Amino acid sequence: MLERAIPGAAGASADAGETAVSEGEAAGASEAAGSNAVEAASGAGGTVGTGAADAADEIHLKKRQEQIQPLVEAFFAWLKSLRSKIPSRTKTGEGFTYCLNQEPYLRYFPEDGEVPMDNNAAERAIRPFCIGKKNWVMIDTVNGANASAVIYSIAKTAKANHLNPLRYFEHLLTVIPEHMDDNNLDFMEDLAPWSENLPEICRQKLK
Repeated sequence: MLERAIPGAAGASADAGETAVSEGEAAGASEAAGSNAVEAASGAGGTVGTGAADAADEIHLKKRQEQIQPLVEAFFAWLKSLRSKIPSRTKTGEGFTYCLNQEPYLRYFPEDGEVPMDNNAAERAIRPFCIGKKNWVMIDTVNGANASAVIYSIAKTAKANHLNPLRYFEHLLTVIPEHMDDNNLDFMEDLAPWSENLPEICRQKLK
């Protein structure tokens, strides 16, 4: 354990942890307040326009850089200062190694206000699939599993972009066969779930 490996580390870690938690909660509250303000400004319908969404991203980025970036810097500096003192085969050492290996990715969200601070949205998106996975036992080949993964990825990405998955798949299966002999795949850009060139029928609300 860390406390056994480094005398006196327990108290310091606890103080640092309490400070980080309190400051992190404040930063999270500021982000939430910013998001609520933008959503309220967008109207009672709850639809955030491009301008409002951009404003929210700017608010998140500013708060992250002011309040969270220093905590991220301090966290990794703390890890690196103690790394050589922690036995690598201990659970604490494994935790240190994991965090340091993920450093490039953990440093990314304070630099982009559009990147979420957690993966809760992804967890919610895959929950229906995970709940129903016992229904997919008939997929008994690697190719079948890969095809299933592709289909579900497209469906979930369509939902994330506020599309009707059924109408979106119908559109894909109508347009793609028309380009089977094409060497130029630029047409695929207009088929992306976030493309503004998709027909309005793909944006019909899910029932």
